[in-house]
Amino acid sequence: METRWICASVASLLSLAAAQADVFMGLAANKSYYQRNAFNLDFNRGELVLQLRDGLVILDGACAVDPQLFFFGPSIACPIGATGFIAAGDVDRDGIRDDNQYWSVQSVIPAFVIEPSRPELAQLYSAPPSKLPRPLPNFRDDSVVTFYDISTAAVRQYDQSRYELILRYGSIPQVETAVTLGSIEVTGVLNVVVTGQDIVGSPLVVPVPVTALDIGSEVAENIRVALAATPAVSNAYTVSGTGSNVVLTEVDPDGNDPTLNVAVLPGTAFGIGLPVPFSLNTVAGSFTPPAAAAKQMREELVIGTYTFVYPRLNAPDTSTPVAIPVTITPMVEGLDRSSRSRAGFRFTTGTWDEDVYQLDPRLINVVKWTGNDRSNIRPNDQIFFSILNPAESFITFPPTVPQNPVLLSDPTVQEYTLPPFFYEVGDEGVINLVYQRFLPSNGVAFDVSSRDFRAKVRMVDSYAGYAQVTMPLGTSKNDASPTGNVDRDSMSNIYEFAYQYPTNEDLNASANEQFVPNQTPFPGIVEEFSRVVTKVNNPIIDGNAVPDAPAAPFLDAENHIVFEVPLRPRVGSSLRYDFTIQEPGKKRPKKIRLGNEWALSTREEPRLGAGIIEVRLVTADTRETVGFAQRPQPNVINLTREVLVLRSTTPVDPADPLPALGVLITSVTLK
Repeated sequence: METRWICASVASLLSLAAAQADVFMGLAANKSYYQRNAFNLDFNRGELVLQLRDGLVILDGACAVDPQLFFFGPSIACPIGATGFIAAGDVDRDGIRDDNQYWSVQSVIPAFVIEPSRPELAQLYSAPPSKLPRPLPNFRDDSVVTFYDISTAAVRQYDQSRYELILRYGSIPQVETAVTLGSIEVTGVLNVVVTGQDIVGSPLVVPVPVTALDIGSEVAENIRVALAATPAVSNAYTVSGTGSNVVLTEVDPDGNDPTLNVAVLPGTAFGIGLPVPFSLNTVAGSFTPPAAAAKQMREELVIGTYTFVYPRLNAPDTSTPVAIPVTITPMVEGLDRSSRSRAGFRFTTGTWDEDVYQLDPRLINVVKWTGNDRSNIRPNDQIFFSILNPAESFITFPPTVPQNPVLLSDPTVQEYTLPPFFYEVGDEGVINLVYQRFLPSNGVAFDVSSRDFRAKVRMVDSYAGYAQVTMPLGTSKNDASPTGNVDRDSMSNIYEFAYQYPTNEDLNASANEQFVPNQTPFPGIVEEFSRVVTKVNNPIIDGNAVPDAPAAPFLDAENHIVFEVPLRPRVGSSLRYDFTIQEPGKKRPKKIRLGNEWALSTREEPRLGAGIIEVRLVTADTRETVGFAQRPQPNVINLTREVLVLRSTTPVDPADPLPALGVLITSVTLK
C-alpha cells in the first residue's frame, strides 16, 4: 500500500510541476580517466551526485558587485541594486553558503511540493541490487531562504528546497576556500596566513597590498595573485576562485589535512568584514588506489532505476513522501584491457613520450579516439573538447571569454582537428574530452552523468613543424624534406635542424618557464608571458652558416671510447638518433647495438641566452587580453643543452686507432 501511495504522488507531481513550479532532480554517475599511452587508461576518480531542487532564485547577471554584507542601491555596476537578502543557503551554487548577504535578484520561484531543511527525511527508497550501502550517507541540506523585494513594502520570504548527496570514489584533492566580503577602508597591506602540513614555512605569512574602496572581489583577486606567486603555496595547491572566493585545490591528493587554513588578517590595511580567521574545507581530501576505487564504483553503481523520496511540503511528518525515480543508463567507459571485449574509449592518435601525448603547435593536428558508439551514446548527449592548463584549473583552448570548451557537432564523432598556432613549443597542458548526458527519466528527473577523458599533452619542436614556418615560400618538396639541402651547403636539412643551438623555440620556452610576473601592474590586471621578441638566425636556410657537428671520438681518463652528440632541445621523440661504426672493408656504416660493447647516457651543459620579453596583460578573472608590453631590457635566459654520450663498456689500448663513429638522425612523424 505504501508503494502505491508513493507512486501516486509521483504522478501528481509530474502533471503539475512543469506548469506551476521549478522542480528538478539530477542523478549523475561521473567518471574521470587518464590515458598514459596508446592502450592504457587509468581510472582517476568518480562520484555519485544527486541534486534535488524545488524552487529557484534567479540572480541578476548584470550586477558586478554581488554579493555584499550591506544593502546597496542601483548603480552603473548593478542596475537594479540589492533586491534580495539571503538569510540561509548557497544561492549561486559555488559550494559556499551565502548566509546574511545582499544580492541583486531578478525573481524568485518558491518551493512547490518538497519541504525544505529536513534532510533526515530524504532517502534512497529503491535501487538495483548492488553493493551500494543502504541507507545512503546523510543527505546535505542546501535549502535557500530568501527575502525578496526588500526595498519595497511587498517584501516576502521565499523558501527553496535543495538537497544534495555526493559519494566520491578514488583520490580526491582537498579544496579549501576563503571568502573575502566587505570592503577596504584604509589602504595598506593585509596579512594572509596560510597554514598546512604541505606548506613549507607554515604558518606562512603572505603580504597582500590593497587599496581603500576595494570591494571583496578585488581583495580576493589580489590574494589569488599573491598566493599563486608564492612557491610554498603554488607547489602544493592550485590557486583559483571567482568573485570573493580564494580557492586552494590540492595538486597531488594525499588525504585530508585538517590543519589547512587560509586566514585574512588586517596588517596596515583595514576594512569591513575583516578579519577572516578561518577558511572552509569545501571538499575533504582522500586517497584511494585507482584500481580499488574503480572496482568499488563498478560494484556499487549499476545500471537501473533509483527512486528517492523527500518530505512533502507543509506536512513532512504526516503525509506520504514525494517519490521521484530516475534511471542511470549505459554510457561510454574507458578501455579496460583486462576485459574480453577490449571495448572502451581511448585516444587512438598520438606519438607518446612516456605518458605524454605530443603535438607540434605549428601543424594542423587531428586528435582521434574510439569507444563512443550507438550502444552507449544517446542522441541528446553532448561532447566537448578542450585543452586545460597543466594544473587543470582553466581552459587554454579554445581561448574564449568566458571560458568554454568546444561543443562538437554530434556525440558519435571520433576526431577533432586542432588548428595551428594556438600554442608555442614547450607549452604543456591536458587534453580534455567530456561526454555529458541530459536524459529525462520523467518530467522532473534526469540522468546527468558525465565521462571525462584526459591526457597530458606537450608541444614539441618537430622537423615538420619547423620546416612549415621556416622554409622560404615556394620551396620544393624535395628541398624542404629532411634529406634535402635547401641552402645548398655542406649539411642536409635534418642535421642542421638537429645541431642548431640555441634555437628560438628553446629560448622562448625557457623564458616562459622562468617568467616572473610583476605584481598587479594595474588594478584587476595580471601579466602573462607572451614571447621572446628577439630571434636567433636559422642556419637551415642560410648557406653561409652551418651549426657545429659532433666532435670526433676521444678517450676518457679510463681509456673508454667516448662519442658525444648534442641533442636539439624540446623535440620529444620526433627525432631518432642511431649511432654507427664504419667497419674496415665495408661500404656502409653499421648501426651500433647497445648492450655488451656500448652504453648510452646523457649529460647536461648549462648555457646562457638573452632576449627582450613581451608580456600579455589580461584581466584576472576572465583572462581576457587587454594589451601587450615589453620588458625594457634584455632578460638573461638560463638554457640547458643535453648531450648524448656513447661510451664503450671496456677500455681500449690508447695506441690503437679510434673507430670511425657517426650518428644517423631521422625525423619521426608525429601521429
